Amino acid sequence: MYVKVTLCYVVLLLFSLSSAKDAKIVVNGVTSIATTNNNFICATLDWWPANKCNYNDCPWGQTGILNLDLSNKVLSNAIKAFNPLRIRLGGSVEDQIVYQFGCPHFKKKESGLFGFSTTCLPKMRWDEVHNFFNKTELIFGLNALTGKKNSVEDKLNWVGNWNPKNAISLMKYTISKGYNIDSYELGNELCAAGIGARVDSVQYAKDITRLRRIVNLLYRDISRRPKVLGPGGFYGKEWFQSFLLNAGPGVVDGVTHHIYNLGAGVDKDIINKIQDPYYLSQVAETFKSVAQAVKEFTPWAAPWVGEAGGAYNSGSKDVSHTFVNGFWDSKRIKERIDCVLDDAPLGFEKMEKDGLKVESQDPPKEVNLGTIEKRRITYISKLAKESFKEQIVQVLHEYKDCFDWDYEEMAGLDRNLVEHRLSMILGKKPVKQNPRRFAQQVIKKIKEEGA
Repeated sequence: MYVKVTLCYVVLLLFSLSSAKDAKIVVNGVTSIATTNNNFICATLDWWPANKCNYNDCPWGQTGILNLDLSNKVLSNAIKAFNPLRIRLGGSVEDQIVYQFGCPHFKKKESGLFGFSTTCLPKMRWDEVHNFFNKTELIFGLNALTGKKNSVEDKLNWVGNWNPKNAISLMKYTISKGYNIDSYELGNELCAAGIGARVDSVQYAKDITRLRRIVNLLYRDISRRPKVLGPGGFYGKEWFQSFLLNAGPGVVDGVTHHIYNLGAGVDKDIINKIQDPYYLSQVAETFKSVAQAVKEFTPWAAPWVGEAGGAYNSGSKDVSHTFVNGFWDSKRIKERIDCVLDDAPLGFEKMEKDGLKVESQDPPKEVNLGTIEKRRITYISKLAKESFKEQIVQVLHEYKDCFDWDYEEMAGLDRNLVEHRLSMILGKKPVKQNPRRFAQQVIKKIKEEGA
């Protein structure tokens, strides 16, 4: 796709609207300004509830992830028309989302991030979202603040290690249902100065490295493994360089940043900014800076615009819903989106292939990663140095939730198939099966035979 040609069509349309005379415009398509691949179209669905307001205007209505009407035919047809399409589920309050049942909807809360309480993504809604977007590439923004707390010195700064337990539960359930995820992104606008909250660059690098390892462990099939994206916020040179340097090789596949180059939606001068090509072209420097940082520190990855909307704080009530709002995007330099996924970023794939060939000759030492009541037993070498044992046990504790220790922990498992006697052959007596996990297609067949 040639952006230059696209812009010329816009000019032609405007010319025909503003003049009654016929005109002939010749497009010189020899030189292209930029190229994109077929996957460049993307959109973000935010979590905002209907009572999210800015400047005495509440524009969100029923468009948030939790209350969007997924049976709407107009929305469904739009999704089909834009195919191939990436849908990003994320936004400002994604770092307040817990993945479980039984907690209340968003409520106004002065002490909460962006003035709202935390809320839940129920499994049923997660199922509905996947059923609706099953033909799109789904990017999901994970809550990056779980396990962290406000710094005493600076309330905007969040400190501590990311706790991935809740995210792991979501991933395991997603895998058990056979849902496809294009990418996982960690946090929203926590980088550099931060919007509402921020995380130190070194700490964020540590957190996203942990996410990468979890994704590699849970998604053993490379062909279906989601990409890892970050940091998903506004560009700051020192923060981005430090993050990329500390994250190291093979951690991120896409370096995401956000663009709102028109400023706050309340600005009365937006209508003039949006029609000024010189003003709009200033954002080119941001693109160049991000691309340069990626090239220098993470050449295996690609720069992505993860979110862009012209004016922030819910847009401009006088401009954002009009035709002229398309100008800011059409003048923007189009970045080429490359889906870079290396074969074995951290080498976990080799473990599955070679694991059965390797048997430890050292005497084993039992390690309980659970509690006295609920034991989670694994083994390490008795002969290892004590300092090394401590490091190994610490790592095992960090990733213990990636594994199912018994069938009760298996996401999406129908316990009736494990605990009850079912007939395996029609007309035969029921036979109690050994406890095991069945694939989804096998579960369906067993239910049919056991009916």
